[in-house]
Amino acid sequence: MATRFTLAFACGLALAAIPFSAIAATTSAETTVSSVSRTFPNGSYVRMSYPLRVDVDPGAGGQQSWSQSGTFSATGGFILKLVTDLPAPGQGHGVVVTRHGATTWIESMGAADCDEEGDVLTNCYLPYAWKPGITYRLDIEREVIDGLRAFWVTTVTDESTGVKTNIARTRTSSTATMTRTGTQSSVSGVACGAMPSSSVTWLTPEGQLPSATTHVPEISKVSLAFCPSQQDLRCDDHVCNVTTHP
Repeated sequence: MATRFTLAFACGLALAAIPFSAIAATTSAETTVSSVSRTFPNGSYVRMSYPLRVDVDPGAGGQQSWSQSGTFSATGGFILKLVTDLPAPGQGHGVVVTRHGATTWIESMGAADCDEEGDVLTNCYLPYAWKPGITYRLDIEREVIDGLRAFWVTTVTDESTGVKTNIARTRTSSTATMTRTGTQSSVSGVACGAMPSSSVTWLTPEGQLPSATTHVPEISKVSLAFCPSQQDLRCDDHVCNVTTHP
């Protein structure tokens, strides 16, 4: 039987403008306005796929993003984001990969080698002109080189054309895998009353084990905070929709 959730959820507090020279601070300054936590069956995962579709685009300058976070088994976590506004001013839509604890930002230019410089954790961002009404799939997959160290390769795929674009490679130990929990979030960089109209649909994620067996997760928790009259969160089985109506 399908699992259904129908909830109102919130928006965040006003934020001050942050210059490009300090864009690392944007990760902590943004406010999570809703979240859906999902749990996969027990196992150590080597690939995760997160499809989503923005149905109503708030447009560049809307300062909205939709993120998927997860954790590695031994080396912290990651966040994949589809964003209305990249960290660099004026760049508009794009995708972002951040590492927990990273303080350095690099524009990836679609190169799969946007990764750590030595032992410095790196955040990567890619200008990417995503469009409303089209499903995009954010993937993160382990790639082991010489059996000594692993890279987590992140990509975005336009499901309407099948075109896959590289975002980044993140280094981890060769034995690292992904844990079975993750959270999808809607994030805002503006005041509650200033949030523009938007709508996003989170489609069914998929996780792959080393054996190539794939699983889909169950929804384990939904969260909301402020401005419930402006937000709707609806989940039917594995699919969730988040709508903002100021």
